[in-house]
Amino acid sequence: MARIKLSPLISSINGKLGNAVFQGGKSGIILREKVVPRNQNTTKQVAARNRLSTVKAAWQHLSTSARDTWKSFASFYQKKTKFNSTKILTAYEVFMQHNTVRFQGDYDILETTTFGISSVDLVSTNLTLPIPNQLTISLAITPEDDIDNVAVYISKPFRQSSSIAKSEVRFLLSQANPLELTDITALYLELFKRLPKSGEKVLIKSIGFSTNSGWTSKPHFEEKTLA
Repeated sequence: MARIKLSPLISSINGKLGNAVFQGGKSGIILREKVVPRNQNTTKQVAARNRLSTVKAAWQHLSTSARDTWKSFASFYQKKTKFNSTKILTAYEVFMQHNTVRFQGDYDILETTTFGISSVDLVSTNLTLPIPNQLTISLAITPEDDIDNVAVYISKPFRQSSSIAKSEVRFLLSQANPLELTDITALYLELFKRLPKSGEKVLIKSIGFSTNSGWTSKPHFEEKTLA
């Protein structure tokens, strides 16, 4: 970055010139290199946009009675928004949240839903490195009336002393059988390019949901250190 000193002949300059950009600031004119935006059309970015637009389109085509069901569900669910502890999610927000989880697991979008009395109070996650270059996971949930699936989100590896923000987790898979031992090596490498090492930790988010009724449990978070 370079600073430009103006003269009586040139009192102002701005805009682009080749790979350079002239930009005004409090301390004068600044010359910086033009920044080329990163590719906004990677496979994952396109898939995420398509997923959201598909679920949004489904909401827009709901009947009045179906929307009323989601309004009642939102009132019952009483879930707070991420950045405002006093604001309750709207029917549209609950619909988007529930069906995005389902859509990620290749399940049909629900037009209506039913209420569940309980939510997942405990998810036990077992994440292991049984042999070099292999990562496996299994989950167990405590009793549910209708929940038969678990959506799993996971973070990249962190040092034992580091803290992990909840926003670090990314969707990994949806397990139809929560008790099944699953090899997630390829999925994890696709997301984060390398596996956790022994002594590192990851954050896991688990969301139980019913493939029939649409009831979705509250997210359960837990940190796991790889042995």
